[in-house]
Amino acid sequence: MTPAIFDRLLPTLRAAPVALSQVHAMVRESGSNWTREQLRLFLTVAPGIHLRSEGNDIAVSAGQRSPQEALLEAVIGILRARGGGPLHPDEIRKLLPAQFQTSTAQLKALTREHRALRLFGPGLVQLLDHA
Repeated sequence: MTPAIFDRLLPTLRAAPVALSQVHAMVRESGSNWTREQLRLFLTVAPGIHLRSEGNDIAVSAGQRSPQEALLEAVIGILRARGGGPLHPDEIRKLLPAQFQTSTAQLKALTREHRALRLFGPGLVQLLDHA
């Protein structure tokens, strides 16, 4: 499972609980070779992910996004739409929807903290896996 696969999976898990068997199928279709057991272990320890026994399967869901997660999701969407970047944080700020009020310094800090983003050179932001 790559960070990009997980990031694409999150909106589905936030919309409604999904059976682990279906989540595993989606992850496999996205190119991951993880077993169902590996996926279950990962989801068990992933922050904000909830597992609940449901019949013969397990229901997987994700909680609501924090403002920081919403901002990161928007930044990743902008970078994906532009081939993964690199883009300067000032350019990203201009492309963000109006509900996001942030600074260049905050975007750089969020980039340093997120596993799928990289800050390099003269402060450019790049998406590491934009497949």
